[in-house]
Amino acid sequence: MIPKKVFLTKGHGTHRHRLQSFELALRDAGIAACNIVNVSSIVPPHCSLIPKKEGVFLLHPGEITYCVLSEVHTKEPKTIGASVGLAIPDSTDEYGYIAEYHEPEKSKLELKNTVEELAILMLATTKGLTVKKEGKTNLSDEEIVTQFKDQMKTESVTDIVKHTDSNRWSTVVAVAVFIE
Repeated sequence: MIPKKVFLTKGHGTHRHRLQSFELALRDAGIAACNIVNVSSIVPPHCSLIPKKEGVFLLHPGEITYCVLSEVHTKEPKTIGASVGLAIPDSTDEYGYIAEYHEPEKSKLELKNTVEELAILMLATTKGLTVKKEGKTNLSDEEIVTQFKDQMKTESVTDIVKHTDSNRWSTVVAVAVFIE
């Protein structure tokens, strides 16, 4: 199967059982009726990014659904967040990358910036997009991102929850969902 479309979604849920909090997060994301199969991080060539509403409409209950999933759970009082970001080259003949990232006590903006930077770095470095600069043979991560972010499209989705009840679980998910 080579996916033709991908969409980004997010969700969160809270419940006394960890598994049920995960189910509620998937429901919030609109993908709970699917059989989720977690895959790694490649966006195939010619795979179009579509809006969530369109993507959810194309799914069928019980369908085997391939996705890149970022998930985080907690029962401790703290803020948790999950994010997925993608970097797609300007040429649709080339593949792109999806990064997933989750970290406690980060803002939505921090998560978004980090996951997009990771996706850009993965794509840029696998494509050999490192250059010599003033005698240096390697660029820092920041230099790579600055130099190559304009050569690709980036997109991400992030969700955070401030969890306060130590008797319940909270789960946050961010997902890139592939469609055939």
